[in-house]
Amino acid sequence: MPFLKLGRIIAFFCLLRAFGVFPVEIGREIQKTLRKNEIGNYYKEAIADLLLPEEREVLKRISQRDIGFPEKELPSHLEDALTSLENFGLVNNLNGCLPLTAELFRLWLENRVKH
Repeated sequence: MPFLKLGRIIAFFCLLRAFGVFPVEIGREIQKTLRKNEIGNYYKEAIADLLLPEEREVLKRISQRDIGFPEKELPSHLEDALTSLENFGLVNNLNGCLPLTAELFRLWLENRVKH
């Protein structure tokens, strides 16, 4: 059942993204309606547990910067991992700056990195 709810959320974000909308406000609204542990469980089970260690390292580096990570600072051994994350739609490449595509996911990652 949790994946059904998460699937609808992801589909909604993908639809908005297709129209060029990056909904920070929507992420905050979802964060208000779902308990923190639910959000964390969804991200952990649907995304984090499926990633390779190199992909996790890229996400960790990106999440430590609010405005995105400079692509030129990414070690060359992580380039394939970055490409995978871009293909999954988790990371954008905006003129060499690498922000996460979803604010809610960034906040969750940031919280995990701190602990």
